[in-house]
Amino acid sequence: MTDPPPRLRTGLRPEGDRQVEVPGRRPWQVTAHPRIAAIAVPEDHERVRIAVTGDMDLATAAHVHRAVLNALRHYRPARIELDLAEVEFLDAAGIRALLDCHTDAGHAGCRLVVRRVLPTVHRVLQITGLARLLGVQP
Repeated sequence: MTDPPPRLRTGLRPEGDRQVEVPGRRPWQVTAHPRIAAIAVPEDHERVRIAVTGDMDLATAAHVHRAVLNALRHYRPARIELDLAEVEFLDAAGIRALLDCHTDAGHAGCRLVVRRVLPTVHRVLQITGLARLLGVQP
C-alpha cells in the first residue's frame, strides 16, 4: 500500500494540474483549485485512490471530475476509489460531478467507488439515491 497523500490546506495550494514525483512510485496526479484539491494515488496496477479535500460545489466540482478523467487517462485503472473523508459540503454541482465521474469511469471499463464520506455528505447521497449507485462505503 502506498503512503497516504499529503494533507492539503484550503487556500494554500496552487491552481491547476500537475504531477508530483514520488521516489520509487508512479507519479501522483494533483488537481488543485484554491478551494479544493484532489490527489490521485496509484495503489497498485489495478486501483487508484483519489483523496479530495474541500467543498464540492459549483466553483470546484469540475476539478474533481477532471481529477477522475486524469486518473483514467494516466493510469487506466480497473477501479477508482474516491475518498471524500475531507469533503464537508456537496451541492447539486457536486452531485452532477459524481454522476459524470461514474459515467466516464464506466465508459472506460473502470468501476468508481465512493469511500469514507462524512455523515452530512452521506445523507445527501442517500436522499438522492446515489449512495447505492456509487457504492458508497462509510
